[in-house]
Formats: sequence, C-alpha cells, structure tokens
Amino acid sequence: MVPLIQFKNVSKSFGVQTVLNQIDLAIEKGRITAIIGKSGVGKSVLLKHMIGLLKPDSGNIFLDGKNVSQMSGKESRHIRQKFSYMFQNMALFDSMTVYENIALPLQERRQLKKDKIDHQVMELSKKLELDDITYKYPSQISGGMKKRVALARALITNPEIILFDEPTTGLDPIRKHAVFEMISNNQKAFNYTAVIVTHEIPDIFYIAHKIAFLEDARILYNGDADAIGYCENPIVKKFIKPAYQ
Repeated sequence: MVPLIQFKNVSKSFGVQTVLNQIDLAIEKGRITAIIGKSGVGKSVLLKHMIGLLKPDSGNIFLDGKNVSQMSGKESRHIRQKFSYMFQNMALFDSMTVYENIALPLQERRQLKKDKIDHQVMELSKKLELDDITYKYPSQISGGMKKRVALARALITNPEIILFDEPTTGLDPIRKHAVFEMISNNQKAFNYTAVIVTHEIPDIFYIAHKIAFLEDARILYNGDADAIGYCENPIVKKFIKPAYQ
C-alpha cells in the first residue's frame, strides 16, 4: 500500500542548526500516527512540512504517491485541500462566535449558500455536542470546549488528513485524557488520517496506531505503538521509561 504521506531523505536546517537530518517517514491512511519527542526537537517542523508551510532543503515529500516538488500549482492546491490543521493554541477568533469559527473554512474554501453552510455547521455541532453553545464566543467557554470547537473547525471540510500540533498543551491530566479520547473517537467516526505531535506519554500510546520518535534531527523509532516498549535504542528507552514504571 502506498503511504498517504511519505518523507524520503528529508533534511531541513535553520542557519547552522539542523532540525531534520535525512528523515524517512511513512504515514498510513486511516490511522493515527504520533510524532513524539522532547520539546524543541523539531516535531512541529516535521508537521509544517506535511502541510506545505515549510519546504525541505533536500529530499522529497510524497502525497498520495506524488512528489510534491513536481506538482503543478493546481495539483498542489487540490491536494492541500485534503488537509486540516488543529493548532497548538487552537487559533480561535475571539471576535467570532463558535458558529462563525466553525463555518470559516467552508466560507474560505467553498462557494456554498448560507443555508448549506448552516446545515453542515449545525449537523457537525450536534455530533460534537456543541449545538447549545454556537452563539457564544470563545471567551465564554471552557478550555476543553475550545478544543472541541477547534476540532469541529478542522472537521468541517471533511478532510482526509488532520494534523494536530500539541493538542493537549496547558490541560490538566483529566482534560488531556478527554482530548485524546475525543480525537480517537472522532477518528473512528469520521475515518480521517491523524498525525499528532505530542510529548505526552503514556497517554498517546493508548490511541496511536503508529509512533515516530524524533531526537537529534533523526527518527530513532518508527513502528507500531504497542511495540515501542521493546525498542532497544537507549535514547528511546530512556524517554519512554516513565510509561512502563
């Protein structure tokens, strides 16, 4: 099976700092892949290459088996519409209601009549149990509810791929578990491919199918989530040790 997203020999530097060094990585369709590692090792940089916010210095990235660097502008725009991105800080607009925040991607990407947008937003809001707060503003709802609104906005265009950048930052353990559970449940319900950047262990091991461990600009482990405990690499073992104590 051709991976949905594939990195081959991808390198990226900022000045004298090498952040990605000949990275090989495959993201399988319909699965949850977690990219883990310490803060500041380049996990978000890897994510930004997937969505095209950054371009590699060398190597190639393939989407649906097509080399991104060889795509026409039209092809690139078409394939990027398959992506949604849930930002670390959620990036909700304070001046917009919950409804308006969720509707925004539809208004920007698709020429739909207002009644069609209303129908899609309210239908998704009901599925995510947000229909009672669509008239409220982000400042009027809890942090956990904001995460749910951000997920709704990411889902509204029916994407094939959602990229999550540290989705549990700033949450207490109970709410972290709730967010991961929300991502997992909705991934099963909507059948999207998820890539989650996080350093939260062992929580992420319970929902991810695949794990990629990034350290010193290289992928030191790339495999099944339930097999990482058997990895013999000493750096990986040290990082995941708290999860197995």
